[in-house]
Amino acid sequence: MTVYFINESENTVIVELGNDKIKINNGKQIRVECETNQMRFNCYLDEKSAFKFMPLSKSVIIEYNFVLNSLYNLTFDNDECEVKFVPKQIKGNNLDCYKFIDLQISNGNINGMEFSVLDESSAKQQLIAAREKEIKLENKLKVIDILQSVCYVGIPGLIIFFGLWYYVDLKTALYVLIPLIIVATAIGLILKKVINRFNNKLDKYNSKFEKGTDKFVDFNSFFDKNYILSVLNNEKIIDTEKNQF
Repeated sequence: MTVYFINESENTVIVELGNDKIKINNGKQIRVECETNQMRFNCYLDEKSAFKFMPLSKSVIIEYNFVLNSLYNLTFDNDECEVKFVPKQIKGNNLDCYKFIDLQISNGNINGMEFSVLDESSAKQQLIAAREKEIKLENKLKVIDILQSVCYVGIPGLIIFFGLWYYVDLKTALYVLIPLIIVATAIGLILKKVINRFNNKLDKYNSKFEKGTDKFVDFNSFFDKNYILSVLNNEKIIDTEKNQF
């Protein structure tokens, strides 16, 4: 049985067939002889997963772009068949995007398929490093937020204090400033507590909604085969030739 592998993408496709690793350049085809009418192989684009960061930041990821390794089991109906490799790119609901090789087969069928992130180990290391930087950034922002709050309350308070001290006396300035600080601090703490409760409820709601719709739990879900399959089944396909990683 003769099978023609045809690369319909603009990039190199790599096929792992048994112990052989075959590179097929864009627009090219190769001929493979098969002893039976069944074939099992992996195929993927010669690319790496890449992440898009927020401008001026190397910690806040705004798009997760993964390259998939596709495993296919095929059955052929004739002695001569064509298998075309067609790239597809599908977006999930969690800033994730998966690029993989889909098949178009003449005189044959796909009996089974499985998808996994091609460079899972290195992609996870990148995500962990980005998360560590994001935590550091969050801590810096908390300090800035505290300093900002101090400025909002402290600077007007100091202006009032020195004004009363200058025009009246120190005792009167202290009598006015101390209650003002206590009231402002109490109001600030109450508002912060209310906002935190609201944010916590919103996070819980969003978490339940996401888990109930697309199996997403945390960044490890990006590499879970069931989650990947659920994203691919949504078929939010975009043009891979116009949207390169």
